[in-house]
Amino acid sequence: LKNYIDLDIISNEDFINKINKIFEQEDSDKILSGILRDFDVNKKLTYTSIIKINSDFTIKYLEKTEFKWPKIDEKYLKQFLEYFSILGYINKKEKN
Repeated sequence: LKNYIDLDIISNEDFINKINKIFEQEDSDKILSGILRDFDVNKKLTYTSIIKINSDFTIKYLEKTEFKWPKIDEKYLKQFLEYFSILGYINKKEKN
């Protein structure tokens, strides 16, 4: 995965600090457009919804067809990123 992205695991406090710095920028709405609605008034990410989803029918149908979702592991993510690289949606990082 390191060929595609730099990924650091950070604390919630560090995340909020980074988001606050982005909010200070003029184009913050463009930078955060994909997740802007996921913030509450305290700028914390929230993923709660009043919509209740019931997928029992779909689950039972997929069981009958013996469909199985692939395990999402490092191999799966590499294949995913490679596919999107081939399509031109993402670029591999330049090697140093």
